[in-house]
Amino acid sequence: MTKYLYGANVKSVQQFIFRTGRLTEIIGGSEIVEQICTSLFKEQVNAKGVNEETYQKNLIASAAGIIKFIFDEKEHCQKIVRTFPKNVYSKAPGISFNQAVVEVQGDKPSSENLKELEKRLRIQRNKATPQTETGLRIMLRVPRTGMPGTIVNKNEVMDKASFLKQQTYKTKTELLLNKLEINDQYIFSNLIDDIAGKKQYVAIIHADGNNMGKVIRDLNESNLEQEPIELNKKFSSAINGITLNAAKIAIKNTFYKEFKGKTIPFRPVIIGGDDFTVICNAQYALELTKSYLKAFEEESSRIFEAEFNNVPTVTACAGIAFLKSSYPFHYGVKLAEDLCGFSKNEAKKINNNLVPSCLAFHRILSSFVGDYKDDIITRELTASSSGINFCGGPYYISDNNENTTSIDDLSRMTDCLKNENTPTSKLREWIYTCYVNKHLAKEDLKRIIQILNEKSMTNIVDTLKLQTLLDSMKIRNIDNSPLVKTSLYDAITIDSLNH
Repeated sequence: MTKYLYGANVKSVQQFIFRTGRLTEIIGGSEIVEQICTSLFKEQVNAKGVNEETYQKNLIASAAGIIKFIFDEKEHCQKIVRTFPKNVYSKAPGISFNQAVVEVQGDKPSSENLKELEKRLRIQRNKATPQTETGLRIMLRVPRTGMPGTIVNKNEVMDKASFLKQQTYKTKTELLLNKLEINDQYIFSNLIDDIAGKKQYVAIIHADGNNMGKVIRDLNESNLEQEPIELNKKFSSAINGITLNAAKIAIKNTFYKEFKGKTIPFRPVIIGGDDFTVICNAQYALELTKSYLKAFEEESSRIFEAEFNNVPTVTACAGIAFLKSSYPFHYGVKLAEDLCGFSKNEAKKINNNLVPSCLAFHRILSSFVGDYKDDIITRELTASSSGINFCGGPYYISDNNENTTSIDDLSRMTDCLKNENTPTSKLREWIYTCYVNKHLAKEDLKRIIQILNEKSMTNIVDTLKLQTLLDSMKIRNIDNSPLVKTSLYDAITIDSLNH
């Protein structure tokens, strides 16, 4: 018997959702993406002659932009391949969509069939996706998105994607909030200014799982008695559950106590697979992300122990981009993804087999946002003349490694800055001086330490690691040793966002 293993990837999801500064359109965009892999695909499959029972039995994965399905009939598969992309592009103009099919001999796909499907999807991703909204040069462009204005809605010229997002938002389906099972006593704002608050800063948080390819390979090797397709289906369901449970726990721990009966300054954007992308008030971002990473690790350990054999705990890394609510969101999303990637790469240097959970963050202060590692660290966070690197991250949820800095270490520094005796303004000035004059910077830091010691405030010196900084600067002047890494700038950033 011949069957057909179908796979599809929805790409450019973040770009599609965040190509706007309006929260209502972001909410609508996230709802559309959620619908593509769930209700839209299901409707299309059912319409092509596949009944509900067969759909549930043959569905392998359907979340976070990934679809895997087994077609029993070639005709049904051909119809989906021909028509599903058109329906996706009509519902989400500008999104990238790839699909591939592998012919399967036998009742169920093998692990080799699954590998071949992934290979073909990678090939398809390298092919250019046709643009559905390019427009002519003479066409009016929508200032917020840069796309051709093709629709007039209430005297406003809109591009098709923005219009569809608005229409989806108005349906109030709230698929993501329903998935999170939010208590009725809590409400969420639909205005970005409400989330930003008085300081007008928001945080875009992006997190995803570490070494997911390795995890599924280990899973297959340690569960040889199970059918590969059933194992992958089970794994996909487990990862979805882990991400969703971790999100619920993080939201509850961060917001429920303080915001009962009030508007929570938070909005989910993507929660599915191993992806977690949300917008929240900058003040709560660090706490929310730490809680999510810790819950993700604990939930993966609990669920995998119950469902599988000999599979290690799955961890996640995250990136947080702090930006003004008026700043273009798509830049913030790219930075959050870069920060997440930076965290992963640094964490793998510690343990490549079980990557420790960690996060990195950055506050956007300039009009240009380039690559985090190659541009921002070099251009903004490195005082070369003074030999200091102000990129203190990534920050780990565990204190187990003495060569790393934990989130708790950072929190202790931030709490120290709240002390009225801490010369926070002088430390800000010292950071600026590091970029201008290394000799003056060294003398200024020496004077700050001297004053604190004279006032018997050595605890501040120790917590902020000021003496270690000074000693390192002295040594570097002699032997030109590597840059000194400090978390002081990051602690000041968090302190300023919290007050």
